[in-house]
Amino acid sequence: MCGLVGVFGNLNIKSDQVFEQLLIVDSIRGMHSTGAAFVNEYGQIIAKEVGDPFQLMDSDVYENGFKMMNRGIIGHNR
Repeated sequence: MCGLVGVFGNLNIKSDQVFEQLLIVDSIRGMHSTGAAFVNEYGQIIAKEVGDPFQLMDSDVYENGFKMMNRGIIGHNR
């Protein structure tokens, strides 16, 4: 079964940390693959990896997503 998490609004370091914790806890729903979509008014970055959230968090695409001024971040575990 899949799980979804997200944070929205004027995001800061604390909300980024909350998102990562939510994504880790949500991995009980499945660890086959993990993804995140970082969205702001200029576009989006999609990061996805086969495996658990820690493999995703080690990727360059995921790190680049947090460098954006995000309005929303949506995460998925399968």
